[in-house]
Amino acid sequence: MTFSSVFKHGRCIQILSDSIIILYNLFYEALFMDASAKFNEKMQSADPKNPTDSQRHDMLYKSLVKAGRAEDYQNIINLLSPLPDIIRYASSGEFKNVKVGIIGGGLSGMAAAFELRKLGFDITVFEPTTTHMGGRIYTYYFNDNKTLYGELGAMRFPVSHETVWHYIDLFKLDTEPLLQSDPETFFYIRGIRVKNDSEGKNIFHKIYPQFELTVQEMNTPWPALLGKVNSYYLSTMPPDIRKQFLMILPAYDHRYQSIENLSSRQAL
Repeated sequence: MTFSSVFKHGRCIQILSDSIIILYNLFYEALFMDASAKFNEKMQSADPKNPTDSQRHDMLYKSLVKAGRAEDYQNIINLLSPLPDIIRYASSGEFKNVKVGIIGGGLSGMAAAFELRKLGFDITVFEPTTTHMGGRIYTYYFNDNKTLYGELGAMRFPVSHETVWHYIDLFKLDTEPLLQSDPETFFYIRGIRVKNDSEGKNIFHKIYPQFELTVQEMNTPWPALLGKVNSYYLSTMPPDIRKQFLMILPAYDHRYQSIENLSSRQAL
């Protein structure tokens, strides 16, 4: 987590930047990736570039309906939405000449700097890397005209993350739909390279033998293994517990805590 240090009247106040913008995390991915993957698998060509809010919400709702969790829709929209504008808490320019140090130029750090600047704070961002800002959001270009590139950090963001889309729309950034499967890409695991066929047969026949899998696992396509884990644990939780995946709380329900640190193998 990224923290911003706000210095005011000789006191150091720690502000949790994630309260300004909630970072995409593994728990969130587990909660909604299986639903969006199933929906996008058949709807790739229908996913628009630069979707409107209504288009995003429609995509989200349909994916949740398909996953059998339509009741999660409103919790996602409400809990992943940005906070009210910061100028509702203080006047614009009220903190002119008050210095603030923000540790890290990642997504949260940049959001914190942008929002606090509205109130007049003198912002300094401390970032160890000199090649880019954005933290783990890192697109690497392999040629000068930037036609060949890869994502070395986060490779996607969901249509449901209202806070992220708030900044995407604010800064008029262009977006592209995510391709869930591309037969011209490869998996390289334990010295074995295979093409990413849509049915997962290459992994089934060439990658699976590299691991000590159970008979049940050996006979289950790898996308289904992950989907099985996600669907089982989420479907057995009531909506009020599932929404804790989207919240920062002092304490969590024991059902949430019981799966918090499970690996896919342990979950199976």
